[in-house]
Amino acid sequence: MRINDANYFYAYKELPFHIVKSSLLLFYIEVINKTIKEHEAYPELFHFLFEIFVELDETDKHLANHHIWFLLALSKYLGFYPSVSDRKYFDLREGLFTDNIPAYSNYISEQLSEVLRKIINPELKNYDQISISAVDRKKLLAYLLDYYRLHLPEFGEIRSIQILEDLFR
Repeated sequence: MRINDANYFYAYKELPFHIVKSSLLLFYIEVINKTIKEHEAYPELFHFLFEIFVELDETDKHLANHHIWFLLALSKYLGFYPSVSDRKYFDLREGLFTDNIPAYSNYISEQLSEVLRKIINPELKNYDQISISAVDRKKLLAYLLDYYRLHLPEFGEIRSIQILEDLFR
């Protein structure tokens, strides 16, 4: 096969031209660059990301919570997916819900933990059905980025976050 014979497997229709979708993609790429360091094949992760990008391109759903859902779904492939229960507070260090406030500040309030619990199932893809205020969405995103930093110390800061905050305000 020559390079002249190569074709696109999927040609994006909206992603490059839709400001919200392309901004989400920018955020996702930055997160992926900071989280995936392995050089060996990981076909499950590749298929997950491919499907997410195609779905993002094709969806007509409301996208304000998509990045929250994406971070939770990606954590499943990175090895620190939250343990889900109906307890009150989400402990960021331990990655689980608990009835007691931890002795440290790395936990999510009861109200935001309830929101997190509603959106946490990656198979549901129900991000468009969860109503979150802009203030709570910003807090939840900050908590999830802290969650990533706690489990991936080299994660660092995300520069594209300001774009998302401006879009979903």
